[in-house]
Amino acid sequence: MAVEWIDRARCREVGTELFFPEASDPVTVLRAKRICGSCEVQAECLQYGLRETHGIWGGTTEAERRQIRKRQKVSA
Repeated sequence: MAVEWIDRARCREVGTELFFPEASDPVTVLRAKRICGSCEVQAECLQYGLRETHGIWGGTTEAERRQIRKRQKVSA
């Protein structure tokens, strides 16, 4: 999968540690999600992130992506 979109991602403007917070750090999760929410490549990032098990991708946490994957399997 090509990741040309990553050069346009808002997360490139901040440190990557923000997008890999400790699970017990809801403030950092919310900050990361806020950045993702205004990103022009959020959809592409989420599609890429559905394969990832760690971090915030496309404005979603690991648990949220697990739920998306489950829903996709059910509707397939």
